[in-house]
Amino acid sequence: MRNIFKVLMMLVLALALIGCGGGKVEEEVKIIVPQGNPFIAVGNLIGEENITIESVNGAAGVKAGLVGNDYDIVIAPLNLGAQLYVGGKSKYVLDSVIALGNTYIISNKDTKLDAISDLEGKTILAYSQGGTPDIILQYALSKNNVNAEIEYRPSLTEVVPFFVQGEYDYILAAEPVITNLKVNKNKELNVLNLQDVVDKVIMQAAIFVNPDSTKQDSIDVVIDKIKDNIENMNKNPEEYANSIIEKDVYFKDLTANIMSQSIPNSNLDFVKAKENVAKVESYLTMIGYKLPDEAFYR
Repeated sequence: MRNIFKVLMMLVLALALIGCGGGKVEEEVKIIVPQGNPFIAVGNLIGEENITIESVNGAAGVKAGLVGNDYDIVIAPLNLGAQLYVGGKSKYVLDSVIALGNTYIISNKDTKLDAISDLEGKTILAYSQGGTPDIILQYALSKNNVNAEIEYRPSLTEVVPFFVQGEYDYILAAEPVITNLKVNKNKELNVLNLQDVVDKVIMQAAIFVNPDSTKQDSIDVVIDKIKDNIENMNKNPEEYANSIIEKDVYFKDLTANIMSQSIPNSNLDFVKAKENVAKVESYLTMIGYKLPDEAFYR
């Protein structure tokens, strides 16, 4: 009886390992990822054997990764990867999408923001001109026939001080910055989710794979680990935040409290691209992009 119990326990443990991305990464897999939610989503993989993660601030670094050939995995905006692929500037193919709608307009509580129409004639301070957040904002305004003036700064971190100082009533924002404003700046905010406004699934950050890499088996294991990592993060944000806090100074600066509170509103998920081509194409069509061919989907 004791031997049967031991065998059953070993089977349970083996199944648990399979369900938690327990496969071994046999060869070094190099990943580049932008800071923010995509970095948080893969944070628990930092320090794992044969996984090297480089984080960069902004889209320029990941764009260079997509154009070059130095990384096995590039996590980047979906529209950027598709645009470079269609234009023949990148060979990286789409495996999955991991960040859905994380694009918001915010205002202070005493500044009306119940609907997109409240932005008529107003000025919005935005970031990443021509990038995904800007494209979604422009589409939301156009779809609802709202005329607003948009001013830009290069990044969201450069937008926030103007809002905190009261120089702008409305800004384009995202998590975890919104939670940080609430917790550390004691801001009471109106938050308008642009995914609700456009009424479509917004697909933002995606996993792109280098098709020339000789490490495809190890890449598959890493992607399985990312999938399980995101599932565990969404199940227990507080536990997850505490598990990654010491893994990078970026997480330490954000604090576990901010990460755990922002994760539920970040729309981080794992969507396999080849099984959701119609949704990917619907999003790319919405933002006016030329659709890639079938070989784009890994």
